Amino acid sequence: MEIKKLIDPFRKPSAELIAQRELEEAKRQLLNAQAGQEYAAAMVQYHQSRITRLHNMLLEAHQ
Repeated sequence: MEIKKLIDPFRKPSAELIAQRELEEAKRQLLNAQAGQEYAAAMVQYHQSRITRLHNMLLEAHQ
């Protein structure tokens, strides 16, 4: 049994294990992409509001 513990780290992983690892990595990448998407959407809203505020301020200043 001790030899098995020594040999296991050097064995090629099974296709199922590789698929499981890739699935977990894909899930992590999806979470990161979703967080980036949320951030980008918030920044779009921020800049749209800022442009509207500044535009209105300039309109009031020229009246």
